[in-house]
Amino acid sequence: MSQSDSIYAAYEFADGSEFYPLSNPLCSARDVPGYGCDELQRTQHAVIVWTHILSPRLVNEARVGYTRFAFYRLQQDRDVNVVQTLGIGGLTDAGRTPFNNGAPQVTLTGFTTLGGPTNLPQGRHDNTYNYIENMTFITGQHSMKFGFDFRRFLFNSFFTSFGRGAFTFDGTFTGVPVADLLLGMPRQADRNLGTPFHNSMTFASGYYFQDDWKITPKLTLNLGLRYDLDLPEVERVNKIASLDPASGTIKVAGGLEYYIDNNSPTGLSSRPRSDVGRRLWITDKNNFGPRLGLAWRPFGGTSTVVRAGFGTFYNHQIVGNGLTSLSRNSPFRLRQTSGPFQPTDRPDLANAFSGIPQVITPGIDPNFRTA
Repeated sequence: MSQSDSIYAAYEFADGSEFYPLSNPLCSARDVPGYGCDELQRTQHAVIVWTHILSPRLVNEARVGYTRFAFYRLQQDRDVNVVQTLGIGGLTDAGRTPFNNGAPQVTLTGFTTLGGPTNLPQGRHDNTYNYIENMTFITGQHSMKFGFDFRRFLFNSFFTSFGRGAFTFDGTFTGVPVADLLLGMPRQADRNLGTPFHNSMTFASGYYFQDDWKITPKLTLNLGLRYDLDLPEVERVNKIASLDPASGTIKVAGGLEYYIDNNSPTGLSSRPRSDVGRRLWITDKNNFGPRLGLAWRPFGGTSTVVRAGFGTFYNHQIVGNGLTSLSRNSPFRLRQTSGPFQPTDRPDLANAFSGIPQVITPGIDPNFRTA
């Protein structure tokens, strides 16, 4: 490189893993051995910085960066497809991926709970790409900086809740909970229907200008303004939904809405909706952030400096667990509870699930703003 150019590059890599054999607040594992969980994590970060001196008063810095974060929380017994071995019917999530094997949750009245955690497996891998440009210009008493920051976020996750089912045995049919278990006759059965996968992306950009103005040898004024623009989340196959309280329907990205239909096997039916695009809330275009600061040396030296500052800042959208809940809304995920069964019902594990699933759909304000 020439005297006017310098390049810096770095790559960071970190791996981590942890095994929890018994109960803990993260995995909700059991007190019985064999139903623990593994946590696997990998972080990677790469950056290239190019600094170019255009003139004695003008310097440009360009940064290109990439960050990847992968995290998995998996049940210990994932190598055995217990659901298939026992002939339990209606559990479409079980065996969907190699991670989603293992035992269902079994609650025995008077005994400890058996089986794997109902919130596993779960995982995510996020990719963040960013490009930053900073320009510095010095003239007279002013040192000015201006530039922009472009970021693209890709968020891919899976979250399985009740994927292998949950069954309660309380002795309703024989008087002895363990006997009910051996006969495969549950008092209640729970499951979730639908796909656990979510793949979203969004784009954020920021633009700024600042001026460090040395008014006198004792007083420097810092003036600046930043503008941030965050685009709402987009899901790869429009797999996000939100409750619309005004119409009492469920808005689905891509131009659909779902409504309650008790004649449908899922309890829902759909129809076109023209006012819904790929994004479920409007773009907030009002994120102006002023900056004001000063540095005053009352005695002219460096031993005493009085500083003050003010600024308005904006957080980025919650592109993680907060927004992925939209992909777990109905109609993409449906919670079904069958039971409580009565002695005359004679349920069995092969046909434990019946009835219309519950429709549970949180919503997001269509006028959601970052400020």
